[in-house]
Amino acid sequence: MTNPFRVDSGLRTVADAFLWAVENHPLQLALTDAGGTTALTWSEYGDRVAALAAGLRGLGVGSGDRVALLLGNRPEFNLLDAAAIFLGAIPFSIYPTAAGEQIAYIAEHAKPTVMVVEAEARGRIEAAGVPGPIFYVDHDDEGRSALDRIESFAGEAVDLRAQRRVIDSDDVLTLIYTSGTTGPPKAVELSHAALMFTIRATSRAVPIVERGRLISYLPHAHVVDRFASHYLQMATGSTTTTLLDSREVFAVARSVKPTMFFAVPRTWEKLRQSLTAELEAGSEAKRFQRMLELGRRRALAQSQGNGLAVPSEDEWQSLNGSLGLSLRERLGLQAARWLVTGSTKTDPDMLRFFAALGMPVCENWGMSENCSVGTLNDPVKPRIGTVGQVLPGTELALAADGEILCRGPHLMRGYRDDPEATAAAIDRDGWLHTGDVGAFDEHLNLSIVGRKKDIIINSSGKNMSPTNIEAAVRNSAPIVGQVCCIGDGRPFNTALIALDPLTAAAVGATAGDGALPLAELAAHPAVTAMVDAAVEAANRRLARVEQIKRYRILPEEWPADGGLVTPTMKLRRAAVLERYQDVIEDLYRPEPSKERTS
Repeated sequence: MTNPFRVDSGLRTVADAFLWAVENHPLQLALTDAGGTTALTWSEYGDRVAALAAGLRGLGVGSGDRVALLLGNRPEFNLLDAAAIFLGAIPFSIYPTAAGEQIAYIAEHAKPTVMVVEAEARGRIEAAGVPGPIFYVDHDDEGRSALDRIESFAGEAVDLRAQRRVIDSDDVLTLIYTSGTTGPPKAVELSHAALMFTIRATSRAVPIVERGRLISYLPHAHVVDRFASHYLQMATGSTTTTLLDSREVFAVARSVKPTMFFAVPRTWEKLRQSLTAELEAGSEAKRFQRMLELGRRRALAQSQGNGLAVPSEDEWQSLNGSLGLSLRERLGLQAARWLVTGSTKTDPDMLRFFAALGMPVCENWGMSENCSVGTLNDPVKPRIGTVGQVLPGTELALAADGEILCRGPHLMRGYRDDPEATAAAIDRDGWLHTGDVGAFDEHLNLSIVGRKKDIIINSSGKNMSPTNIEAAVRNSAPIVGQVCCIGDGRPFNTALIALDPLTAAAVGATAGDGALPLAELAAHPAVTAMVDAAVEAANRRLARVEQIKRYRILPEEWPADGGLVTPTMKLRRAAVLERYQDVIEDLYRPEPSKERTS
């Protein structure tokens, strides 16, 4: 994995990285949005950040103060976040979908000096009684935007070059509030030094390019977006295009042509489903199937340190240069040197699908507490089924029970105002206890087995990972939105299945029943048949003891603000088990009255 570009070793802080981009690429496009309303060069970006920093300082924001941003992916976020950084303040993000109680909890914990909020969240903010000053991203009666109003508080101008000298590399750069799967969210404190180390170490291992093109469409409150499209942008002088509606990401990618691209497994899986349906029904069906056949054999051979026989390799390369290239161009991914996925278990067959089409997707592993990067896979020949090898300059180990331990300069400073939780997470030897259970192969590639606290031990004493089982079902058909596997202390595994509302509606409409509510779709024969097939397909990939014996299709979805999943759509398992305890008990009756629908 050679890469000619290296992030400047003299950059101590993210503020240094920002000014490096301003000084070295002043006329390069820095920040734009998918709607075309904003287009700032690095020089203009610097000027606007200085003006906003002066406005924030006029509002009382200073070193160590917190600035809360409840914003979607829009240029206002990047501008305000950077402006707060230059004041030595601590900008942080709140999920735009967060419920009023969640917003109130975070606001009380962080005590921000200023909040900037999406206009549609006004009702939740007011109902939660969050104190001001609060700026909403809409125009006032005089036609001024939130940024204009903040700049109106400016007094003395802010000199960004002078300001960067007062920021120490060990200062807190941002707070990342955890998802809160097992309790109230904790505030991860990430320092400038940790982020800059992670960026430099990543640039030594994968092909990050200078003056690249990035798309910001994932929630800012997740560390991946902050790392991949905001801080990394500064250190490489790249262009970031913001996108409010993540469903339009591949349409936007066609015009942006990103040089790196991250998507969660669910996004890649939906893309696989749509490509397969389209190509198998089109004129390229035979060439598509041949490319998949050769490409999957090629991916398997590479994982074993081998290659295809020369005639087969030549044939695949020919298909890759024609059909493969046309597919990449249609998706806007022809220039992407690094395709990435993570955050939850990824189906290896799905990864082999994209590798076969000349789009090797790297499954990596990380968490908020290590700046989102703990391992990296080879971007050309990823070891499918693993999350790759340790980030250069850091260490990984396995505890006696298989828990992954992580140590290095990329770790958090701790959880804000929570020394007990910090001590429980990072031991005296500096090892972060991640809560993930893993295993190494003979080449020290790491595989994720599951979450330590989520391990199922059935009534026969067999240990299983519900995460793996749930991923197998979820990745079997797009109609499956969420899955919760139950089996701890039980004789067999069951599952609760929440539908993907859009896919379920489309299935119902195809069957001639349009505009049905989700509760009726959950019992629709076409829907239940598709879920049946998904569970059967998943069971074929699972060990007998892991298979789902009974399940219930639920008549409601699990939205991010419904209390059953986190904003990143991770299960709040305890909450699910509590809410559906009667349904679960029914699934374990000798002759359950209903196994599929409620």
